[in-house]
Amino acid sequence: MFESYIGRRKIIRERGAQHVRTHTSQYKSNFGVLPRQLSDFLYRVQTAAQVVVLMYTGMRYSEVVGLKRGCLTYRDGFNVLKSTVVKHKSNDLPADYDEWIATDVVADAINCLEIISEATFNRFLFSGFDTVKNEEEGCALSNTGLSSRLRKYLITIDENDEWADWDLHPHSFRHTLVHLLARAEVGLPYITRHLKHAHMRLSYIPDSVTIGYGNLKYFILAKATGIKEARTEMLQNIYGENARVTGAGAAKHVERTEDFFRGIGVSGEDRDDYLARLAESGVPMVPTGFGLCGCNHADVEAVEKDPPPCYGDYRCRPDICEHAVITEDSIPSIQKRYEHACKQVEAPDQAHARKHWISVRDSLKELLDSVQS
Repeated sequence: MFESYIGRRKIIRERGAQHVRTHTSQYKSNFGVLPRQLSDFLYRVQTAAQVVVLMYTGMRYSEVVGLKRGCLTYRDGFNVLKSTVVKHKSNDLPADYDEWIATDVVADAINCLEIISEATFNRFLFSGFDTVKNEEEGCALSNTGLSSRLRKYLITIDENDEWADWDLHPHSFRHTLVHLLARAEVGLPYITRHLKHAHMRLSYIPDSVTIGYGNLKYFILAKATGIKEARTEMLQNIYGENARVTGAGAAKHVERTEDFFRGIGVSGEDRDDYLARLAESGVPMVPTGFGLCGCNHADVEAVEKDPPPCYGDYRCRPDICEHAVITEDSIPSIQKRYEHACKQVEAPDQAHARKHWISVRDSLKELLDSVQS
């Protein structure tokens, strides 16, 4: 079906759209759908793939429009994206500075864009969906064109009008990615590097442009909203009066938490204010998969007296470790792991490990029930 569609686009490319009437009737007869139906599907896949690349790389408009067929390579154990454009590129920059690590979902998106480019005859991956004619050179979308496409796509997928007031543009993803990286506490040096804001003379000092994204400058000054809100939200899910947590360490965690706040005489709005101030200095728990570890590994005596099961390898099991708590925010992650375990139970190539997957499935089901109840 797709090969026939490419042939159709080739006719349009070489002879014009008026010469595909015969192909249209044959296509409908052979595949049971009109070419337009496949075209609409491919257009949505193309836009969705472009959104994924923007979402998970934070690349600027000027960088994504430099992505062409063959930009995805495998090096040193990683999929890597290479753009032909780097803002303010200096000869002092390392050779891999214009590269972005491509996670699996980004690699899939790039593969989709490359396949679709076979039908558009355009080597630029962030291009429109039109067929490039023989005598023309393919080009990328303009900044305005890409922004318009993103807004139209948002309207298309926003079935409940949740984002009706949003004005989506390429830089929106850049700010959001920085916010989430900061929430994950990966550190400013990594974020600076990822945004390609490295300052070569003082490479260990975060670039001033970097801290302008995602309200990071306010986070650094402990004055602001962006990252502080993210951390406050996390703390409310862990220490808030109405927090719902589960996991082997949940009962001990709740008891300790309530004893602490009763001891300092803080409740209601005062407790919310306390957590907001705590957010400025950092979240005193370590993320471990879909759980959070409350064990202080720096306390040698405590670790020797009561070593956590993961001590030494840190392969955390929040469902069985008494130091771990699991918050309501973890539900989507647990749900995906549960669905994966269900598939593995029935998978023929996992028959040898079926008992293990049944145990994982049942354990995750109990977690889901306890968090949602």
